[in-house]
Amino acid sequence: MELNKLYDIADKENISVIEFKMKNKAIIGCLDNNYTIGINYSDIDNSSEEKTILAEELRTLLFLFPI
Repeated sequence: MELNKLYDIADKENISVIEFKMKNKAIIGCLDNNYTIGINYSDIDNSSEEKTILAEELRTLLFLFPI
């Protein structure tokens, strides 16, 4: 799946994806009663890694903790 499709899925599911500086590369949080994926883009080396990280976070929200 293309990276843009993953961002489209997040948007369709009302999941914000924001830049978030931290030790980890990604985190899931809840802001204003909406789920948000925070990604530390400065720690990501390429779009393939970004795609993997975003896919893992979306999988967690959509399948392990259904919204």
